[in-house]
Amino acid sequence: MARHAPLILAIFFALATLICLISALTFFDPHGPFAIIWRVKPAEYSQMLDLGPMLAWGFLALAAVMATAAIGCWRHRLWGWWTAMAIFGVNALADAARLASPTWVEGLTGLVVVAIILGLMTRPGVRARFATA
Repeated sequence: MARHAPLILAIFFALATLICLISALTFFDPHGPFAIIWRVKPAEYSQMLDLGPMLAWGFLALAAVMATAAIGCWRHRLWGWWTAMAIFGVNALADAARLASPTWVEGLTGLVVVAIILGLMTRPGVRARFATA
């Protein structure tokens, strides 16, 4: 696992970048071909549409962060590891906030998954795969 960790993380963040970009497109063009992805959560999409194009720019910024993490992990850079750790840390905080809401089960599930990922990322063998530069 440790040997392939940077590659696995790079692929994960590359896919996250793609998802963020597609999401941004759906808010720039709510009736475009990519809006189909929101059929899974139509109520949430409707609520988010009220935020307008500003939300699309937010998703583009998030895509930039995900792309940065993907590049850093792909190149086995320490800053890529730190970027990934920060992303998962912020995700854990968001999941923890959900514990006080009706979606607490999803929040708890997210916390467990993020805890496992962070635990794996901090193992010495995984951390050692990232250069100090």
